[in-house]
This record gives sequence, structure tokens and C-alpha cells, in this order.
Amino acid sequence: MSSSAIDRLARTALRGNTPAWVPRSEQMTMHQGTVGAVDPFKGVVDFQFNDPSGLIIPGVRFLQAYSASNLPAEGHTVWAGHFGTDLVVLGQHIVPPNLVIP
Repeated sequence: MSSSAIDRLARTALRGNTPAWVPRSEQMTMHQGTVGAVDPFKGVVDFQFNDPSGLIIPGVRFLQAYSASNLPAEGHTVWAGHFGTDLVVLGQHIVPPNLVIP
């Protein structure tokens, strides 16, 4: 919460009998994108959003859902979580094969 929002909340509370205004918390959003360059030593990748602008965010951390033997690779389709100013790649999007059981 910013200092101006805290000041406004304190002034409202001092007045009494008035409902206080509290700012809405930030919401997490999920985005699907593509891995660009990978730096396994720093644990970061370049993340490209799947939209027409082709926006690329460099230096995005990835979770250890990937392992030392299974690092992200250029071209992987991945899911990323975005909260405030933080963006983190959660893991590769895998479509399981279509299984038909007779």
C-alpha cells in the first residue's frame, strides 16, 4: 500500500463513523508465452508473450519445476505468473497425447 493510501486511510479512521476506503489488492494473472534465450547459470530466460506485439521480457526467473537435467529450452511454450512487477515462469505447457482406451 502506498504512503498516500495509508495517509488517506488514517485520516478517514480519525474522522470516525465513516467507512474507510482500502485500495484493492493486486491480482495475479497467468500468461502463456514462449521461451527465448536461456541463461542456466543465472536461472533466467527471455519470455515472449503470445500476442501480436511480440513483447519480450528479458531476465525472467523460472521455478525449479525444471531440473538440472531438464532446463528450459528456446521455443518451449510455458506458463508465467504475473503479480505486480514480478513475472516468473512456472513451467512448460505440455499437452498429453490423446489416449483412446478400447
